[in-house]
Amino acid sequence: MKRSSLVLGAALCAASNALADCEPWPGEPSPLPAVSSSDDLTARFAHLRAEELAALALQLEPLAPGDAHRVWLHVACLDPQRDDAREGAERTSPVRVHTPEVVHQPGEVVPAAADLAFAFGHLDDPISVVLATRGADASAKPRATTSALASPTVRPQPRAAPSESPLVADGLLDEAEGLVRQAHFEEALEKATKAREAVPPTGDPAALGKRRARADLIAGTAQVALGQDADARASFERAIKTDPSLRLDRASTSPKVVRAFDAARAAASGGAP
Repeated sequence: MKRSSLVLGAALCAASNALADCEPWPGEPSPLPAVSSSDDLTARFAHLRAEELAALALQLEPLAPGDAHRVWLHVACLDPQRDDAREGAERTSPVRVHTPEVVHQPGEVVPAAADLAFAFGHLDDPISVVLATRGADASAKPRATTSALASPTVRPQPRAAPSESPLVADGLLDEAEGLVRQAHFEEALEKATKAREAVPPTGDPAALGKRRARADLIAGTAQVALGQDADARASFERAIKTDPSLRLDRASTSPKVVRAFDAARAAASGGAP
């Protein structure tokens, strides 16, 4: 389990200098404190919290750069003057995929001159794919042009994965965890349920069991946040029965989640809740 600030973490903050949208994460005071506060206690809290999250972000960078990026942005909310927060957010910033529109043309399109400056200024122009007309040579290949480049490569789209696949389940689990970190608990619960259903019935029993247990653990965490204590305990009990080795990091997990999880383990082992 990741730190509680991520397990029950909340909304994304604005990057670097645009801090007006900063919102407190669960367990933090509202409004979110800042080191520039005139109140010494509030400023001290912001400083210590920023130090704690900066250390966490550095640990997350090689393992989960997307999570590290969110943490660095929150550090910048607490202390906008921290250079390492700005640098960390830039270092872990998600890669933008450039995907211009592809449009079909009935006849030949004459490309513009391949000027480098012009090309970079028109990256978002649609890619025109010329369709062969009736009576044309069947062996001729379609020509693709843009307003700046004569023949860009049009690659086929990958086939969709089967509805029941470990990879599909893993993707849904990652999405569910991300929704929990953004405090979208109802959506996270729905996504975790779909992830459990997507785990295939056949395969490596241990690996598939760990996926089901992970789905139930995410669902239970979301249910705790939603105040659905009975459902959360049932989800945790199912996760523990599926994967008896399942453990929480008590130093970084919300006490409320730990209490619900411990009660579920006691019930699953036949002990008193």
